[in-house]
Amino acid sequence: MWGPNPLYDAENVLDTGATAQGICIAVNADSDCMLVETMTFETGGTLAIRGIRPGEPVASEWTIVGGSGSFRGATGTVIVSPTADPTIWARRFEIWL
Repeated sequence: MWGPNPLYDAENVLDTGATAQGICIAVNADSDCMLVETMTFETGGTLAIRGIRPGEPVASEWTIVGGSGSFRGATGTVIVSPTADPTIWARRFEIWL
């Protein structure tokens, strides 16, 4: 379980005010895990995200399964990729309202 972890802008400089909180439950010996995450934005809106996070530091794609506030009824994907700094991961949101 983790959170609330801040979400920064594309240049990794400005804190967007959004936070991520979630849980990841291991499903096999490779430490792949079932991810359940909620992104909460300064506006009060949220995004519900589900997916499988690989145990290895490789890119993965998660699914946006709903939201609230300005994200009510949202669907879409989140592309998650490691960066040169292994402690930082880049996320690209594709949201359909």
